[in-house]
Amino acid sequence: MVSFPNYHVVFSDTGNPFHAPHWRDDSNPPDGTAVRAHPVAYTRNTKPRVSAKWHIEPAGFNAAFKIRGTAPDGIEFPETAGTVNDNEIFIIVESDYAFANAIGYYDNFEINWEFSINDGDTWHDGGKSSNQVYVTLGDPIQGTTMYQTLIHIGCTNAAGDTDADIAVDSIYSEFTNQKVFRVSDNKQMKYWYNHVQGAQTVSDILSNADGNGNCEAWSALLRDCFRVQGISSDRIVVQPWRHYDKSILVKDWVFRIPSAGGLHPYYVPSEAEPIEGIPAQYTENPLSVFNLHYVTRYNGDPLLLYDPSYGTPKVQSVYYANTSLDGYGNDIPQLMTKARKIDPTENDVWFLVKND
Repeated sequence: MVSFPNYHVVFSDTGNPFHAPHWRDDSNPPDGTAVRAHPVAYTRNTKPRVSAKWHIEPAGFNAAFKIRGTAPDGIEFPETAGTVNDNEIFIIVESDYAFANAIGYYDNFEINWEFSINDGDTWHDGGKSSNQVYVTLGDPIQGTTMYQTLIHIGCTNAAGDTDADIAVDSIYSEFTNQKVFRVSDNKQMKYWYNHVQGAQTVSDILSNADGNGNCEAWSALLRDCFRVQGISSDRIVVQPWRHYDKSILVKDWVFRIPSAGGLHPYYVPSEAEPIEGIPAQYTENPLSVFNLHYVTRYNGDPLLLYDPSYGTPKVQSVYYANTSLDGYGNDIPQLMTKARKIDPTENDVWFLVKND
């Protein structure tokens, strides 16, 4: 049985913590087949600590046990005197070496254990333990639940990165082909699938059977992918800035000859209508009218906006409207009858930081 005392707790996508013990073999006699192999996470440049326990027969075997272990990338657990209690041997040991000073992922962090009963003159096979291990850029931001999908996306895409400015782009690359999968069931997550908004939170889009969610869920998903790496990030609400605009028209729209006059001179849909729009997550032609939209902001320098619902390129806020929108509507989406084109010389949206 193996536990990692100085780890960050990883949660399943359904919200259950992967607590210790992290590896366990319940077979009798033990045959190395794990009945439990939980993932764990560490911050980069940390020395992992392990507590481990073995079953011995006969009970009370009188010997001075020493135990050691070797793991990938030169990580070693030095020989340590075992504490014998009836038919069990127990050790707590810290590695002589730290994880690399970079984001990383081990699909199989296998520790090969050996024991000696003659003060290290000869060593014998003590079995193996194996766990998934995630190595983060920094300590997770307080209050962020480290769901396995979040940390898996971050550590697999940004493996080797040492700088937040680079890591955020590496992490976001998972979203740019509109194919994002959950770890728990390999389910591809969706955005407004079949015009149903779906989940609005990270926990729901990760646990609901259909994996469908709206922009609130997707922006929070990416935010928390950043935050579990210790990277400062927020959700941003994008809304029309001018009082007479009540909705935003997401690309792509076609505008014909207008006849309505006024601030919104195009009748909808005869003079302004959506054509095949920007592909979204799992959805090739999603809805194109909203009263607002959520995106994710990386709080670096400069501040950058990422739109995980669509996987479009990052952009500074001053350029957001021109790259993402085609116009504005005269009313909320359900009541909109007229529209106007976007003015490329104006940034007619405003951005509200969600403090969550």
